[in-house]
Amino acid sequence: MLGATDGFSLIEAVVASFIVVLVFAGFGKGLGVAYLGSKDNAAAQEATAIGVEQLEFARSLDFDHIAMSSMVHDAPLIDPDRGVLVGGEAGLDRDEDLIVDPVGGLLGPTEIQTVDGVIYSIWRYVTDASQGLRRVLVLVEWDGGADAASHRTSTLISEAGTR
Repeated sequence: MLGATDGFSLIEAVVASFIVVLVFAGFGKGLGVAYLGSKDNAAAQEATAIGVEQLEFARSLDFDHIAMSSMVHDAPLIDPDRGVLVGGEAGLDRDEDLIVDPVGGLLGPTEIQTVDGVIYSIWRYVTDASQGLRRVLVLVEWDGGADAASHRTSTLISEAGTR
């Protein structure tokens, strides 16, 4: 003869099953968030690597060739009417004149690269930072999931250092 405390009732079994489903759903959601977080982190690391690669290429050039080959008028960070990199948008203290040389400039203003299914827009700017110094600034933009993401890096190259 079975008493009231022997075994599980149907309601107890359903509640236990529901709790197990919730635990597995939470675990699955946690794995999904971790995967997307690592994917976003990998995209940011790739953008950093692209920026460094662009700067290293610029450093390898003769000083006379460290110039933009053209200017894209709807590029971010610039005022095309004045021909300047807008300091406030680029994280600089002041606006800097862009150096554009269609004949000798070897840095194209923009490029698209796709790595692991992520599309990166690369913007290159060369400015006259001061006498004998050129600033090369690289802006890398990509779709970071819910928001657009970007990475900006720059370097100063001296005329004396390239000879």
